[in-house]
Amino acid sequence: METTETETITLVVETNKPRKITWLKNKETITASERFQLSVDATGLRHTLTIANITLDENAEFTVNIDDNEYGIICSSATVTVKGKYHVMNHFPHWDARY
Repeated sequence: METTETETITLVVETNKPRKITWLKNKETITASERFQLSVDATGLRHTLTIANITLDENAEFTVNIDDNEYGIICSSATVTVKGKYHVMNHFPHWDARY
């Protein structure tokens, strides 16, 4: 997934029965905060991670661990690439080295 700084992105996983879900960023557990919103719908099947005001620090692999009693931990991952909002261009005068 590719995005630009300051945007909001949403990652979604749907399960076939209610399960415990853990979201990770580069293998570190994500906890809910002002920028990282974790939610589950009323059915318990649709789990959402919304990242607001995304920064270059979110150039990362995001993983969802699904705790399943029958199969153990099921994982799915996505790489998020964040591009800078502003591009700084360096302008150098053209130097002609010929004499």
